[in-house]
Amino acid sequence: MSIRFRIRPFPLLAALAFVAAAISIGEIQRGRAGQKQHAFDKIESLRILLQTDMASDGLVRNWQPEESGALKHRGFAFVWYLAAFAAVVAAIVSSVERRKHEA
Repeated sequence: MSIRFRIRPFPLLAALAFVAAAISIGEIQRGRAGQKQHAFDKIESLRILLQTDMASDGLVRNWQPEESGALKHRGFAFVWYLAAFAAVVAAIVSSVERRKHEA
């Protein structure tokens, strides 16, 4: 086995909290926001191993790819288009009803 890649996970929630705190207490204006960058350097990195052993060691190497499913994406888009169409129809009906009451 050999380590081929190291991927460092991005601490999104910690970064957003840091930015919000820095803005709220004015550290960005005072130039001290960079001092807290060292807190991000202590985060462990994720290691990915490349298996180079024989297939007889018991590890499964013939994984089926996850089906993200293009139909799921099309279904999601269909729901949003349907919602937009319903909003347009509701706006038209509301406009017609309002004009009837004004006349």
